[in-house]
Amino acid sequence: MHLFSSITRISLLAVQIILLLFSIKPNVVIAQTQVVVTFNRQYEFDDYQNDIVAVIAITFGNINLCACLYVLYSAFIRWRASSLSLSTRIPLYFGILEVCQYIVFMPNFIYSLINNQLISGLCCKSIAYLLFLQITINMILMASIAMTTYLRIVKGKNIYLGTYDWKLFVFIFLSSIIVTIPSIQALGPSRFWCMTMSREINELLIDGFTIFCVTFTITCFCYFQTLSTIFNIDRDGMTDCKERMDRWNRLERKATRKILLYIVSFMIRWLLLIPYGVGVMSGYDYIWMHITAVVAFNMGGITMLILYLMNEGLKDRNLRPISGQIHTTITSKMEHLSAFSASALNGSPKSITVPMAVFIPYNSNNPTFNCDSIYVMNSLDNDNYDGIHYEKQQQHNGVMQNKSPSDDDSFTQTDISDIEDELYLSLRC
Repeated sequence: MHLFSSITRISLLAVQIILLLFSIKPNVVIAQTQVVVTFNRQYEFDDYQNDIVAVIAITFGNINLCACLYVLYSAFIRWRASSLSLSTRIPLYFGILEVCQYIVFMPNFIYSLINNQLISGLCCKSIAYLLFLQITINMILMASIAMTTYLRIVKGKNIYLGTYDWKLFVFIFLSSIIVTIPSIQALGPSRFWCMTMSREINELLIDGFTIFCVTFTITCFCYFQTLSTIFNIDRDGMTDCKERMDRWNRLERKATRKILLYIVSFMIRWLLLIPYGVGVMSGYDYIWMHITAVVAFNMGGITMLILYLMNEGLKDRNLRPISGQIHTTITSKMEHLSAFSASALNGSPKSITVPMAVFIPYNSNNPTFNCDSIYVMNSLDNDNYDGIHYEKQQQHNGVMQNKSPSDDDSFTQTDISDIEDELYLSLRC
């Protein structure tokens, strides 16, 4: 957190230096103007209003960039320790997209702040297309994650997306390029940045509204269906808490809640852009609309950082990879259980109660190991711990059960922190 605060202060200081060098001169009474001509409407380029929008855009853009860099750094540290779960990959993916958006979006305002005019020509059209493509990728990614979560939780279908989810990204990039091609003719300079040329019939805004409506409808449907399923499972689990429940599914539901929170935050962000599009199409083009738009553009990383800190915490604790240490882990746990049972139950290791949880990592490269049979049922929400049944058997090769095949090849001790209510682990040797 100290690193994040330092980066934020440095970025804000850099913005202030830029403003001191290129901002409004105090001895200028009448702002210089430049006529920006579009197809059937023209605007006067007002230095004063342009500087207001540019300062707000650059300030929020740098804060958004710092937030994204913190999330990317934290996710990268976790990635080095073990495979990332889907609830951790989502902020990583959106963080990368936010950094790309910063690279495309900020030159608009830095150039206009320095030169008191907009970028023009093919360069402006290229920036506008990359920005619109970025928005489309964000929306389709949001809908795709919602659909994937819906299929997994509601329909029980686990879709294999390939290494690093490459199948998902191929679909997103191809579909985004296809749906954005019809809007190329409408791209160009707007009032304060390169986005869309003001026209009575604007292909870009029509295309954008269509993409938004489709992705928003899919996301809302998947969101409410998934949320309803989770609530129903939780209600059934509360009435049947004494029976043997699948705790890994419980962990999955908690991770799903994290995913849904990220989706909702991005849905709210794109809703804030609707007034801008409606205003441009209807001719109601005032400065507050542009300020709302630039703030909404740069809110993704900030809200994502808040949710990331709420879900993962401030510190990346217990991130050392423990895959490949199965034999050592089991041996140490066996020694502890034997010592505890001998003192608590006069040497009888048949049934013991200990305030601990046995956690064994899973490694898909070597899923077999030598161990004793362990059955663990450990409640973490109160001081009454269930019993750990320990039964000595003949050592032979065994495979950990209750681990569904997925993209994640290993668990780390960090996963235990996701289980707020209870932990379940079963090993069969």
